Amino acid sequence: MAIVALWASRRHFVSIIKGKGRESKQGYADEPMSYRSAALGLLGGIIFLILFSGYAGMSAWVAFALFGIYFMLSIAMTRVREELGAPHEIYFVNPQEIMNAAIGTKALGPANMAVVCGYYWWNRCYRNHQMPVQLEAFKMAETIHLRNMRRFPVVILIAGFFSILMGFWIGLDLYYREGAAAGLQGGHTWVGWETFDRLQRWLISPSSGPDSIRLSFMGIGFALITLMMFLRMRFFWWPLHPAGYALAISYAMEYYWFAFLISWLIKWVILKFGGISNHRKATPFFLGVILGDYTMGSIWSIIGAGILHAPVYRMFY
Repeated sequence: MAIVALWASRRHFVSIIKGKGRESKQGYADEPMSYRSAALGLLGGIIFLILFSGYAGMSAWVAFALFGIYFMLSIAMTRVREELGAPHEIYFVNPQEIMNAAIGTKALGPANMAVVCGYYWWNRCYRNHQMPVQLEAFKMAETIHLRNMRRFPVVILIAGFFSILMGFWIGLDLYYREGAAAGLQGGHTWVGWETFDRLQRWLISPSSGPDSIRLSFMGIGFALITLMMFLRMRFFWWPLHPAGYALAISYAMEYYWFAFLISWLIKWVILKFGGISNHRKATPFFLGVILGDYTMGSIWSIIGAGILHAPVYRMFY
């Protein structure tokens, strides 16, 4: 999906490179940043990641492969969120598994294995990936005609910096007060034992060479996504969305599928018998339903953690 998205935008990227983009000469107030700033930020971030990984013991080619695959996944997930609005980006696919299928773990070596597994905490799955969320933030700012959009990325960076600090502080505080194994549940413990179990398995029984079966299924998936995207772009009536194929492998669909089905059915009925005007009038009501669910979930979380000190109703498990 990432390759298809990049290919569909190729003319736009070429115009930017040639200096014909609308920001090629000067900045525009309604854009978050100039193309030059975005390119320099991307380049600087990649250099930092490569140097940081190299200092940790990872070879440069492994770092390029790992983060290259990660950014491709990021583009694909953002495309799915933008086109389909899927609220949950959990995919049981990550750069480590793709690299394992493509070249095998034996080619990595022990040092690379250790660092690759050490990065498992941020790409085990993608419940709240940064890229789709930030895209939505920019879209909301554009919709409400936020003044001085150039300051918006700075606000996101500052918020991210303090969020990271608070996240580390809260995590360490919980670990020391409650105990990771005794008092905490969920990802606090999963990420730990899954990381080192995987590293142990790779070190003891490394896989050699490409996995032809998994690579074959990757090829089939690529072909189907490309075909469905092509048909969707050529024929307005084409009913199958390639994002649906990608989301079908997510275990989150085990408990989201019925909500998607009901939402689709309601939307179909409104559009079929009420038209687009009634659909637009009904939209605020359903946004209010979502807001109400989040509001009650937040209130119960505050009551459970701050008052009762006990597990209570949770909107997501």
